[in-house]
Amino acid sequence: MLRFVKNTGMFIAIIVLFTSGNVYCSPRVKVDNPIFDAGEVPQGKEITHEFTIGNIGDETLSITVNPC
Repeated sequence: MLRFVKNTGMFIAIIVLFTSGNVYCSPRVKVDNPIFDAGEVPQGKEITHEFTIGNIGDETLSITVNPC
């Protein structure tokens, strides 16, 4: 039983080691307050809002904006 627990623990540690490297070696987006509720907006009135977007990953983050 002890051997099974040691082998299982080692197997899980190896999986975590190899899979965690892929998560942190890429761009990762962080958005402060990602939800914006404008409430009721009268027809024809324009509103604006700014979102703060950051990269918390190890690679360059590239964002492309397409106009509506």
